[in-house]
Amino acid sequence: MTRRERLERKQERRLEWADSRAAKANQEWERGDLSEEKSGIPFGQPILVGHHSEGKHRRAIERAENAMRRAHEHSEKAKEHAEKAQNIQRQLDRSIFSDDDNAVQELEARIAEREAQAARIVEYNKSARTAAKAGEKHGNLSLLDEAQKRDLLETLRVCPYHSRPGAPMPGYVLSNLRGRINADRERLERIKAN
Repeated sequence: MTRRERLERKQERRLEWADSRAAKANQEWERGDLSEEKSGIPFGQPILVGHHSEGKHRRAIERAENAMRRAHEHSEKAKEHAEKAQNIQRQLDRSIFSDDDNAVQELEARIAEREAQAARIVEYNKSARTAAKAGEKHGNLSLLDEAQKRDLLETLRVCPYHSRPGAPMPGYVLSNLRGRINADRERLERIKAN
């Protein structure tokens, strides 16, 4: 069984648990119904202290409160299981597992995509140096893709101390990207060796 298959099974179990807890929550909500026939006292009528129906009514209220508390606990647990199943799905969508059939092709594609991103950043930084000499605010933003533009502008907005004349992309962005490329290349070599 591959890692992807194990995660898919884990996700299925989480979804089953979420459905089970949601069903239990619905049962408890129904038990918590404090209708007139369960409590013994019609709505609007005061409880007569010391009357034989007082004890029955107070026990009915306690049962209803306990059922509502259990229903809330079950619904919270169902929500937790559903969130964990969503996290597993995100991991399945984003990850390349070494035992996948197409792991080599996917890693090569990811390396090529990241190299293209790095090349765009290098070209932008060149234009930023030219812009700095001309006294412009930033380089040619059309060289960057939308995500890179958004990240750069957000960094300049939040961390103005990072900005220099021409506003080049912060150095850590390119370093991190090249580090991920190298890690993917090493992983690709290990997969091909096996």
